[in-house]
Amino acid sequence: MTTSILAVKGIGPSTATVLGENGITTAEELAAQSVSALAAIKGFSEVRAAQVVAAAVAVASGAVVTESPRQKNAAEKKVEKQKKTKKSATKSGKKKSKNAGTKTAKKSGKAAKKEKSGKKDKKDKKGKKKK
Repeated sequence: MTTSILAVKGIGPSTATVLGENGITTAEELAAQSVSALAAIKGFSEVRAAQVVAAAVAVASGAVVTESPRQKNAAEKKVEKQKKTKKSATKSGKKKSKNAGTKTAKKSGKAAKKEKSGKKDKKDKKGKKKK
């Protein structure tokens, strides 16, 4: 009986195509490969080759394969980093909006320049600002 190579954990359509180009089309054929032979194929390191061969052996033997914790690949790490960046940007945006209109809000323009220089607005006798 032959088992689809796509049944092996870690093998998707792209990898299945690469393996097919190298004469490996079933889980049984993959399980029979040595780690060094598989590592010679583009896209396979020694570590990945060992993981895939072990998974193929499990599938070919009919063993029940359960998900084990795995390391995140580069694409997943990038997406996670982007999400964190968005969250921090959103949080900092919320902080700014909470402070808007309060004494702690940053002053800009003429008010900031006057504050830095220590000058106060001049007012006439009625309390109105002079220009």
